[in-house]
Amino acid sequence: MLRLLQPYLVYVAGAAVLFAAFGGWTARDWQCKASEAATLRRVADEKDRMQETINAQSAEYEQEKAAAAATSNARTHTIREVFREVPVDVSCAAPPAVGGVLLDAVEDTNRAISSATR
Repeated sequence: MLRLLQPYLVYVAGAAVLFAAFGGWTARDWQCKASEAATLRRVADEKDRMQETINAQSAEYEQEKAAAAATSNARTHTIREVFREVPVDVSCAAPPAVGGVLLDAVEDTNRAISSATR
C-alpha cells in the first residue's frame, strides 16, 4: 500500500511547493502594489502642496501686475498730458542753421535716391 502512495506523495508535495511559491509571489506582489500606491499618494500630496504654493504666488503676481499696470497707465497719461498742454520754451528751439543743415541733408538724400534708380 505504501508503494501506491509514494507517487501521490511526490505529486502532493510538488503541488504544495508550487502553491507556496505562488502564494509567496502573490503576497510579495500585493506588498509591492501597496508600497507603490503609498508612494503615489505621497507624490500626489506633495504635488498638491506645490500647486497651492504656485497658485498663491501666481495670485500675488497678478495683483502686483494689475497695480503696476494702473501706475504705468497713470504715468503715461500724465506724461502725454504734460507734453500736449505745456508750451515749449523758445530757448529749447533749434537754431536756424540746424534747419538748413537738415534740409540740405534731405535734398542730398533725395538726389542720391533718384540717381540710383536711373
